[in-house]
Amino acid sequence: MDAFFASAAEYFQGSGSGFVSVFCTVWRYLAPVLAVLRYTGAPDSAERLGLVGKGVTVDSGGYNLKSSGSMAGIKGDMAGGAAVAAAVRAIAAAGIPVNVTAVVPCCENRISTTSLLPGDLIGSLSGKTIEVFNADAEGRLILADGLTWAIRKEGCTRLVDAATLTGAICAMLGYVATGVMASDDGWYAALERAAAHSGERFWRMPDFPEYEKLIRGDLGDVRNTSRDGCGAITAGLFLRHFTEGLPWLHLDIAGTADNKGYVWEHQVPGATGTAVSTLFHLACGLAEKKEEAKGNGP
Repeated sequence: MDAFFASAAEYFQGSGSGFVSVFCTVWRYLAPVLAVLRYTGAPDSAERLGLVGKGVTVDSGGYNLKSSGSMAGIKGDMAGGAAVAAAVRAIAAAGIPVNVTAVVPCCENRISTTSLLPGDLIGSLSGKTIEVFNADAEGRLILADGLTWAIRKEGCTRLVDAATLTGAICAMLGYVATGVMASDDGWYAALERAAAHSGERFWRMPDFPEYEKLIRGDLGDVRNTSRDGCGAITAGLFLRHFTEGLPWLHLDIAGTADNKGYVWEHQVPGATGTAVSTLFHLACGLAEKKEEAKGNGP
């Protein structure tokens, strides 16, 4: 993990005017790390886009250990964190007149004496309590705190999270489209416009209130896995509990972050960098909307 952040610091050095800081909090070696990347391209604006990316650098499944067939990709569970960091890099390099903060909570999910156990009841930065029923549903736990940090510490006014969150999204959409959960129709429409520029495919999942019953906690506020199926949907709904009513998009990139075959002719097997281009165009759209508002002003 030290090597990861050393290379990240080198990558972001000299990324362009307006790039404010790279901030990391480290408690001990191989302990969880919170990386915050801030770009201020519109210093007079109170609006700030928050990009929160899952940065699980090793995911063995913890005490809900993955099968041997699933172990090969356990170092790729940081694709969401890499995507939001790369998006901020691109936005800063292009000098887009928006304010953007990327929050990347990073950790490893291994078996140890301090690992989470199924049946644990834990707290969160938001103050909500979470019942842990599966130690391999760890990404949503760190994203929950990442979202709260983005809102309360960074002052973000609208949110996007990106994560290789569930295998269920692959069963739903395969490896062609990214699953989306949206709290706001207008914000989802902005994502669709951005995707029209990037060429990436997204599909909005339903958020009917009946699904909430599947993650309602008995001892805590919410449980980290569903009582009965709908894994991709309930994972997104779990995260919505930590968005504090702000416009929010959840991108489950588990099926699109890694190309195991040749889904697109321009891609080779391996990491695809999915969502980076769309997030860049989403920020461009916010800048254009702000300029239009200025032009229509008195």
